[in-house]
Amino acid sequence: MSLADIVCDILVAIEFYNNGHRTFFFLSIVIFTLAQLSYSFLFVATYGRKLSNLFKALLFALVLPWSQLVPLFAWVESLHFAVVDTVVTAAGLTPTEDAYCGSKADSLWVILRRKHQRHAGFLVEALVEAIPQCVLQTVAVVLYGTNSPVNLLSITLSLAVICSKGWVLSYSLHRPTCLFNLLCVSADCVGVFATATWIFSTRGAAVGGFFDFAEYPFDEMLVALWLLCLALALPLATAGGLALLGFTMVDDHLKIHWKHHQYAVQSVWFNIYVVRGMAWVLALLPCTVLYVSLTFTTLPVFLFNSLDHDHGVHAAFYRPLFQILEQPLGKSTKLERGAVVNNYLQQVEAALPVLQWRLKHLCLEGVNEEKRAQMLEKWAKMVGWTAVMPAYKPACPNLEQIDTMPALELNAIAPQPVSGESANAPSISQWQKRMGTVLERIRRKYLEFRRNCLSKSFVLRALLETEDCSEAPVKDWTTRTLQGIAVACLCVICACALLWAPLTCAFITLKAFFPILMLAGSPGEATLPAALTFAYIGALTGMMCLLPLVHSFQISRVDLHTLEGLPDVFYDAPVVTEIRRRVIEQCAPETLANLTAAPTDSKEANAFDECSVCCDGIKEKEMMLMLPWCGHLFHEHCIRQWLEHKKTCPNCRCPALAQ
Repeated sequence: MSLADIVCDILVAIEFYNNGHRTFFFLSIVIFTLAQLSYSFLFVATYGRKLSNLFKALLFALVLPWSQLVPLFAWVESLHFAVVDTVVTAAGLTPTEDAYCGSKADSLWVILRRKHQRHAGFLVEALVEAIPQCVLQTVAVVLYGTNSPVNLLSITLSLAVICSKGWVLSYSLHRPTCLFNLLCVSADCVGVFATATWIFSTRGAAVGGFFDFAEYPFDEMLVALWLLCLALALPLATAGGLALLGFTMVDDHLKIHWKHHQYAVQSVWFNIYVVRGMAWVLALLPCTVLYVSLTFTTLPVFLFNSLDHDHGVHAAFYRPLFQILEQPLGKSTKLERGAVVNNYLQQVEAALPVLQWRLKHLCLEGVNEEKRAQMLEKWAKMVGWTAVMPAYKPACPNLEQIDTMPALELNAIAPQPVSGESANAPSISQWQKRMGTVLERIRRKYLEFRRNCLSKSFVLRALLETEDCSEAPVKDWTTRTLQGIAVACLCVICACALLWAPLTCAFITLKAFFPILMLAGSPGEATLPAALTFAYIGALTGMMCLLPLVHSFQISRVDLHTLEGLPDVFYDAPVVTEIRRRVIEQCAPETLANLTAAPTDSKEANAFDECSVCCDGIKEKEMMLMLPWCGHLFHEHCIRQWLEHKKTCPNCRCPALAQ
């Protein structure tokens, strides 16, 4: 579909030239040129990253005439056919690696991850060619009032290509949230075309008449306000981006003189100044497209963390964890269950050194999954209790020593209280707890960002750290000049950010309501803008219908204690089982009385034809007992006799009683 869209865009550009629309024709040529350069740059950055600078330049020049085929080549190469990989390697290029997400990742995440790798070229095509060309062709239809079949087909294909790329920002472990995110992207795609058609269908709108409320009607004033916000925000963003580019260039140039910093490039001027400068120029068009387009998509990206891979990679852990929070359990409330879960997760941070010690000193890399699960289960049960680290630390103990190590002995038989909480502590509202959780996440993000900046940036390290840095480069005039330029760039970045941030918030709000306000204030003559606006309203309506479900899940996600910095082995079934055990123990402490009767024709019994204790079949309408944790059904006398000897479910070995 993307290839068909490219062909249609070329045919429409030829049609512009034949009809005498030279302005639109030259704009199309500019878009095609930038797209060609972007595709070539993408090809060299992906497949020629290990070549020398001379061969990178030659490869860029060779690919440039055929760069429209780069998205197709990237898709074919990502399939990793043996013949294609052999040809790529023989040409001295570096093939891409297949994305591996782990055996416990969400199936939807795996699909989206692979599609992202295979469709990377088409994603670039959507930003640098599909959206600009589609907007240009739609504006031409509005201005000239003519719509050829080729133009109509090109606009339709462009819209389909753009909306089909919404899956990149739409992932969520919660499927209604995933659909909500997709509707956000679709609403922004339709909204940008509706906005463009409204602007060019409004005659006489000018920024100069913005303050003359008596002379201009409402729709023209609204268009003037939109154009004014864009005219102020784009130069600020461009200046800030140019200053950021200059800062990174100068900072990396200083690292070359920093003898203790392991940073080296083949050529300072080519790799730092030429390549990055070209990348910045080529990024102007897609960044402008994103700035004008993104409105509701900011919700999944910045609020819902749709780009975070944590939930997707560890879906086998997070899915049952959210089920514990959402599913009713006795008379407990969601807040009570969430408090128990967060209490455990906070205690995990104190017990994390024990887990890290075991991973380091017990040689678990060569241990089978059963032994690993046994170790994790014992550690999960130990969380919240006082443990003694062993006096000795054997480098590689054998597996028989694991169960007899002093580290597994408990000092006390009482859980440790969560830090900051006590019996006499004043009660705080759920809103205050939620704000505290959000502020804690912001604090951790800031500390991580600051740590990364100090470790990677010489200029920031020299400015923010008070101690004298002995490994700093020699203070010659070149170094002093570069440091002065870097500080000046930082000042420009801060000044532009202070002005750009509130202006962007106002612009996003205006973009969200602009098509609807224009529809309400229009005389009813603009057919195409009105049709696009109704499609925009339809997407917003779908988002509003899903909002209650999305709100409930996002509240659970925000209330959950942060799990950053934990090893991958933590996200496993024994930890979830222990969390479930503690939730039931504290929120529903009933034991045998917790067993509930259910008829055999209920939905819970559909997957079982017999009682696994006595192996007798289950008769229709026969009353069974259901274990509260796992929901498995058994004959009453069978399961009671079983539980007198073992405290686990006969089917799944899940703990059956809260004790």
